[in-house]
Amino acid sequence: MKLKRMLVTVSTVAVISTVFGTRIIHAADAKQDKTLNVTVQANPTTIDPAKVSDAYSQSIVDQVMEGLYTFDKNGKVAPGAATKIVKPTANGTKYIFTLRKDAKWSNGDPVTAQDFVVSLQHEVAPKTASQNAASYLSFIKNFSAVNKGTKPVSELGVKALGTYKLQVTPSSRVPYFNSLLATGFYPADKKVLNKYGKDYAKDSTKMVYNGPYTLQGWKGTNDTWTYVKDNKFHAAKGVRIKKVVATVSKEDSTSYNMFQSGKIQETAISGEYVANNKGNKELHTVPGASLNYLNFNTNKKPMTNVHLRRAFNYLLDRQSLANSVLNDGSLPANNMVPKGIVKNSQGKDFYSLNGGLAKYDLKRAKTEWKTFEKESHTSKLTLKLLTADDSTSHKLGEFVQSSAQKNLKGLSISINPQPVSQRIASAFAGKYDLVATGWETSYDDPQGFLTVAQKDGTANFPKWNDTQFNQLMDKASKQAGNTRWQTIAKANKRLNNQVPDTPLYNQVVAHFLSKDIGGIKYTSTSPQALYRYAYWK
Repeated sequence: MKLKRMLVTVSTVAVISTVFGTRIIHAADAKQDKTLNVTVQANPTTIDPAKVSDAYSQSIVDQVMEGLYTFDKNGKVAPGAATKIVKPTANGTKYIFTLRKDAKWSNGDPVTAQDFVVSLQHEVAPKTASQNAASYLSFIKNFSAVNKGTKPVSELGVKALGTYKLQVTPSSRVPYFNSLLATGFYPADKKVLNKYGKDYAKDSTKMVYNGPYTLQGWKGTNDTWTYVKDNKFHAAKGVRIKKVVATVSKEDSTSYNMFQSGKIQETAISGEYVANNKGNKELHTVPGASLNYLNFNTNKKPMTNVHLRRAFNYLLDRQSLANSVLNDGSLPANNMVPKGIVKNSQGKDFYSLNGGLAKYDLKRAKTEWKTFEKESHTSKLTLKLLTADDSTSHKLGEFVQSSAQKNLKGLSISINPQPVSQRIASAFAGKYDLVATGWETSYDDPQGFLTVAQKDGTANFPKWNDTQFNQLMDKASKQAGNTRWQTIAKANKRLNNQVPDTPLYNQVVAHFLSKDIGGIKYTSTSPQALYRYAYWK
């Protein structure tokens, strides 16, 4: 009777017998042993931070790696491998970081300043062929020369001043530098990088990790993998859930049914499942710092003709796309810098400088189409539209196809859906006329969006190279404040005039999150879950 009374009274603990005696474990802690099950909307293309160019690959990196800075549980930039947020010297062109001495790799090696040097040199080196380096590292001194191979990687503006002392030298002041360091500035264990060479990070066994979790079971193409808590992580005490299983689910209906049945506790969702679940406390939505748009292959006829590109710019009813086709809270985008995302310290929206540049105007679309027909001596044309193979991309492809074929006589659109990794490869290979793609940025600055059209931009698939646009963007990089914004606004206007891309919609990021899970917060600049903060209630 005494034992029974004790078990009832001490209901918040579990008593576990072992061959060594009895130890007491809090039930709240034991609950964290439960596996968290989540979904990913598409297969990642890589886990090498130096080569990441899609959001699905980045979602893995977010869980298993830590840069100089990271995001805290509220989505704010916070120290990561660095001991504090650093203020620059030399007019914003020198940063010196002190690294945590308790930061470890998953193999037990210490994380050192040289690991950051080696990693960034690896990313910028021409042989790596990183599609992302220009977007995150172009501000570093000598980036362009090193990336082109005209200077050795040792000339890149990053240097180890000691085991735990790192110096980074930007070529000019960078307003969004801190956010960059939280998302695109990761180390690499030199020993492991050298061991695997060109096979580095080809699967989860050929890489080590310095973040809250290690990655297990990812083989490069499979649909399921596991995050396992790394007890060597310097902040491991704050990581409560020990195991997270991720499964690729490309269809919203599948994800929704898995969530409803309790098979998963977190999933991204879109379309009718967002519209039909308004008021559901397990549905979380946040405006993403992202833009979905069409990119035109300006290296390939007939997309070399600016009048054909302008016809698409005026052709698409973005309001109808957002409200009637997607129907998930996404907002129509008529500017390559979406409304309401980029604001200065006084709260002024960058969008207000140009307003809606890409306007729905069928009359002008048909005029541009007629001009194209006359210049190209073409009355019938079939264009290949490359899309991803998820449910939202299917809807988008059909919308573009219907709009074009209904309103531009003689034009046909052939839709070519592909898995994300294949679509990206096809885009970089130039195997398309139009590609439906997207871009998200982690920093509150117009350059975060316009980088897609810069000559070395990650998502500039055809390497569109407009002298006037690039000169304006280069000029802006040496300016500050309102003067800089005015210059970028001119570049944005030039972009809309030449139309290498046309905006479609600003996606609202929606997730179902089980009421049994706490600690996860979605923000515009950090819209994906960080499981290091999650816990079972």
